[in-house]
Amino acid sequence: MGIGSLIGAMLVVAKVRTSPSSKTMVASALIISTLLGTMYFIRSYFLAMLVVGGIGFFNIIFMNTVNSTLQLNSSDEYRGRIMSVYTLALGGTTPIGNLFAGGFTEQFGSAVGFLMCGVVTGLLIVVIIAQTRSKERRQEI
Repeated sequence: MGIGSLIGAMLVVAKVRTSPSSKTMVASALIISTLLGTMYFIRSYFLAMLVVGGIGFFNIIFMNTVNSTLQLNSSDEYRGRIMSVYTLALGGTTPIGNLFAGGFTEQFGSAVGFLMCGVVTGLLIVVIIAQTRSKERRQEI
């Protein structure tokens, strides 16, 4: 995962010329959830290493895109507050997610733990996309 994260960080740095894209954010989030779910079906150590590297790669791209989007779209007087809420959301939900993932992994094995993390992540992304599109439609009216 570390190697994938390093490569993702290098790619983000190389493409810093353009502003962050919401499509990149959504695509990377969906890819992460798909790769997490894919781990359920993998029984090869080498393939698992590649998939976990991919998770790290897209995780860095997602987090950097979200971070950049928040900072670029917030006014100067609120940027610190927005970033503290972002940090709270990112770090504050980790224990809850770890409890969820650890419980499934302990009860059903690591493959099911990865699958459930992928399914829950994917469902949450779909809900966020649906709510965002619904809000955009209401604003058009």
